[in-house]
Amino acid sequence: MNDSRRVWLIVAGTLVAALVLATDVVPWLRGDWPLMARETQWIWPYGAPRWAWMPLAAGAVALYLRVALRLAEHGAGRSLRLWGYGGAAVLSLVLLELEGPALLLLFTRSVSPIT
Repeated sequence: MNDSRRVWLIVAGTLVAALVLATDVVPWLRGDWPLMARETQWIWPYGAPRWAWMPLAAGAVALYLRVALRLAEHGAGRSLRLWGYGGAAVLSLVLLELEGPALLLLFTRSVSPIT
């Protein structure tokens, strides 16, 4: 299997997994598994996706992947690693910014005993 086909299979699998999570087709992915004992069961509450945010989020992820693939094509190993870590951190903040102030959300989600 060539590299291009492998990349497209990974992308297709990721899109299918995201669609399954977004549409709540399989509720036990949120922890609502019928075979688990009730006292140990956790349930992640389903929240419908904000579809208006999807184009911006998809664009940010596409830009991240495009730069990563371009760096990989040119054999820039160190730059690719730096982009992988740094870009992932920036991408997380960009996607959090869709919900509100990114740094405040990151802080409250990290230190809150309820989350």
